[in-house]
Amino acid sequence: MCGRFVSITKENKLKKIFNISKVNSFVKDSYNVAPSQNINLIFNHSNELIIDSMKWGYSFLNKHTNNQQHVINSRIETINDKILFKDSFLKRRCIVVANGYYEWKKNNNHKTPYLISVPVLETIFFAGIWRTENINNNRQLVCCILTKEANDTIKSIHNRMPIIFSANDALTFLKDKDITTENSNLENDLDYYPVSKKINNPHNNSIDCVKYFK
Repeated sequence: MCGRFVSITKENKLKKIFNISKVNSFVKDSYNVAPSQNINLIFNHSNELIIDSMKWGYSFLNKHTNNQQHVINSRIETINDKILFKDSFLKRRCIVVANGYYEWKKNNNHKTPYLISVPVLETIFFAGIWRTENINNNRQLVCCILTKEANDTIKSIHNRMPIIFSANDALTFLKDKDITTENSNLENDLDYYPVSKKINNPHNNSIDCVKYFK
């Protein structure tokens, strides 16, 4: 899965990478992005690429408990079978701007956090989807990150991982609705190392979060 990540790529760099038509919103750098926060992404509207920031996580009503719940990731393997995600995947794709993500490796009852990235903190893009929700009578844009089975590099840390794209693969994902590929050559460049448990608290948000820690 993907529950925390780094996002420190500047707006101007994204404009140079892509032919951006408009910037609706852009949030500041974060070394510890957490669910429910606004995150930077790019989506395609009428063949124009737009930068925006949206709340991370879809909300839905659990019919069994009658409670509102939130989900931050969607499995690519079953996305067309899930009512919550299918329409978004067909009509509203996006790419989430990132520079790496965190995952926790379990060893008995002990969890060690790792930073997984293309060294050193190169810009990468997660496959995503978005939609509009009515939250407390307010219209709000929300998004989810798509995940897949972990590749050979990552599976020793966790069995799931976000779908990670280079800029070229990200463009293809945005512009060609027939493309549902979950593989990217960029995955071969991923590396990881242990980091401080400071990232367990989303209030800890500094460059110390991405430093090697043993």
